[in-house]
Amino acid sequence: MTDNHRVPSLSSAISRLATVSWASIRVRYRPSRRIALIHATAALLDVLVYASAVYFVVAVVFERSGFARFELILVGFIAFLWTIRSILEASTFVELRKRMIESSSVPIAATIVVCLAPPTFTFLISLGLAVAIEIAVLGSVERLAAVAWLVPTVAIHLVWNVVLLLGLGLGLERRWIDGVVPALLSAAVVWMVSPVMYRFEDIPSPANALLTRLNPASHLLAAYHNALWRAEPMSLKVLPAVGVIGLVVLVWLVRRVAAARVPPRAAGETQRRPDGQGPHLIVALDGFVPPLQAGRIYGRWRGDVGGLTGEDLTTLIEAARGRHDHDEARIASIGGASRIGRLYRDSLSIYPPWALAQLAFACAMESGEDSLVLDGILDEVRPAFLAEAWALLEREAANGRRVTVVSYIAMSLPGAARGSFSAVGAGGQSRSGPIGPDLDAAYAALRVAARG
Repeated sequence: MTDNHRVPSLSSAISRLATVSWASIRVRYRPSRRIALIHATAALLDVLVYASAVYFVVAVVFERSGFARFELILVGFIAFLWTIRSILEASTFVELRKRMIESSSVPIAATIVVCLAPPTFTFLISLGLAVAIEIAVLGSVERLAAVAWLVPTVAIHLVWNVVLLLGLGLGLERRWIDGVVPALLSAAVVWMVSPVMYRFEDIPSPANALLTRLNPASHLLAAYHNALWRAEPMSLKVLPAVGVIGLVVLVWLVRRVAAARVPPRAAGETQRRPDGQGPHLIVALDGFVPPLQAGRIYGRWRGDVGGLTGEDLTTLIEAARGRHDHDEARIASIGGASRIGRLYRDSLSIYPPWALAQLAFACAMESGEDSLVLDGILDEVRPAFLAEAWALLEREAANGRRVTVVSYIAMSLPGAARGSFSAVGAGGQSRSGPIGPDLDAAYAALRVAARG
């Protein structure tokens, strides 16, 4: 067993999550490159542009103006854009969780951090901008006397962003929903009926009760307004209860998401320890699902991970393993081992299947696991890469590493390939033996059995 299998201490888990958080922010904003300034500027300007445009409409059409009005709109956009960006990150949750299960000792927490660290970073920058604008306009910090109340306000808001992320991620994984668009539309409705474009005194009292008292988001916005503009403490009538409810829902969702993980398949005769002469190949034909050993199983990659590049995802995986996410030489070596060339720095969404498979193999080989199961990864790699990969697996097996390759096609291995195999076809028909002529004979026998 490697360290990845052990339950980490609290301090170790926090340290790893901090590393993953910083890695996630780095791959989204790229602080080491010139484009980082553009990303940071865009994160600030989009809030200002949206708030200024709405303020202009409110001032011209409804004749409601003044700095207090602009403050109201600005904090509304800052708060709701954090939630909207968190909802958008849910579309990548399923794939990123699979990668974190393979690499992190705390996979659910690591996935949450990977998804929410960048939008939270942007939110905090925007919040700082709002404070700076107030100081610049008013010329004093007197109205920031209650700014400490931002801490519980932001914490409650964060809890509900995590709830949205996990709920949508679970829905996508279970195929209860097809996407996050309905959630975005719902968030837009909540934003429209909350006190963002209007103040409480702008609407009749009955409407005030309907749109604000029964809307937790309105109380959240009021807490932001009190801390930032009015120098008043957060109301303790509604938000503490909202926070407690959010924590209860969060715990329930974490358990459901953890239960949704496909458990390792139990050991069986198709899974046996190699004899040092090479890896063990399991060929599962005609839809047969082979039993596998308990432990980390490395599966196929998909390209729908929010525009991340291969290099980005590799960086996140290495950070989740507790390694330094800024070790550029190691990250570059994994890209080189994958033999995908310039694609390594391109978006995973444009990767052909062979490139995804080769990069997945390279990352799996760098895992440091003593027992390695490659579940379907080598089915789509290029023939030349397969020959190199199998030779590497032979060397790893000779050095005592337990290597199992699961294939769902009649894999064509190099003529000099060594190792053992178990092939299973229709009706549970099985063949096993050393890799070589016996493997080709097994394929032929299973095809005959399938036709019969």
